[in-house]
Amino acid sequence: MRALVLKDELANKHLSHIYSTNTIRTMSTAEPLSRAKKIKIESYADIDSLIQLIRSVKGNVLVVGHSNTVDDIVNKLCGKKKIAADLKDSEYDNLFVIKFRGKKNRFTQHKYGYPSNP
Repeated sequence: MRALVLKDELANKHLSHIYSTNTIRTMSTAEPLSRAKKIKIESYADIDSLIQLIRSVKGNVLVVGHSNTVDDIVNKLCGKKKIAADLKDSEYDNLFVIKFRGKKNRFTQHKYGYPSNP
């Protein structure tokens, strides 16, 4: 259900790439949006190669990650600590947005769909 809500949340965003680890959960999260936008899901194996990919492409990207890697991805993209630690395993409603303007970036955190811990 949350994957469908994410698809609706990002329906009007101009995405050019969708990245996911090669696990059932993350691929299942990305799949409805991938199908709706006709964007292939690209797998990534490690964070450093993902960071290089993101920095080399133009356009907006979606990264579907894990509770123990999202903080590392966000912090490396931002160049400083924006997320203090791993996310809780029970949190599924976070949407982190990083906007780049030249060498500067702006980080925001949003919630989407039903709260993970109502």
